[in-house]
Amino acid sequence: MTISFKHCIVLSLVASVLSLTLIAYDRFFGIVFALRAHMTEKRARTSLILIWLSALAVALPVLLYRKLNVRHWSDHVEQWCDDEFPTWTTTVDNVTVTEQTSRTAYYVVVSVVLYFVPIIVMTFAYSIIIMKLWISTIPGEIVDKRVEVQARTKRKVIMMLVVILVVFGVCWLPCQVILLYSELRPDKEQRLGDWFRDVQFSGYCMAYSNSALNPLIYAGFNANFKRGKFKCMPEIFVSKSSFISTV
Repeated sequence: MTISFKHCIVLSLVASVLSLTLIAYDRFFGIVFALRAHMTEKRARTSLILIWLSALAVALPVLLYRKLNVRHWSDHVEQWCDDEFPTWTTTVDNVTVTEQTSRTAYYVVVSVVLYFVPIIVMTFAYSIIIMKLWISTIPGEIVDKRVEVQARTKRKVIMMLVVILVVFGVCWLPCQVILLYSELRPDKEQRLGDWFRDVQFSGYCMAYSNSALNPLIYAGFNANFKRGKFKCMPEIFVSKSSFISTV
């Protein structure tokens, strides 16, 4: 159970950040370089397939090296999951030290390259987009209402994407900080106290709350999505009540 749980965390992070990066890329070239080719349905489908294949490949080491450990005590059996990456043993001053350098390198690369760097790139891209939309003016004294409506719609969509990006960054940031701290702390040989387990659990809760917040963001910026969501909710409750009454 915990093996697949850790694998799903990495898989969800990589797929989410790559999807947001793809959206930022499409919006950036669609608005800043409007005359260039836009994202077609075929390109979008191919990009989504590549995103999930990349996410599966990046998360594969967690699935391979995550192991269930069992320790038998006199009155109970202790079980826990941990990463068992390939180890290197070194001896310094007659002291043997066993290190999982590959594990540290893996998690640091995943955190920096697939979280912090994309967040910075997307922040830069959306900043340029916002400057382009808000600073640009339409020439002429008479403004076409259709063009004005299209510009207003674009701004609303961009603001929604910016909010999604900010919420994603805030929700996943504690989890990344906890991960980097656990991998880069100088006293890795010492076991962390119970406080770390509570902080880690809170970080995971914040990370997964991102999936629950996204529909609320969509509903706040999109009236059609809001109407569709409330239209589906009565059907869900009716189906549940019908199921309960038949049991």
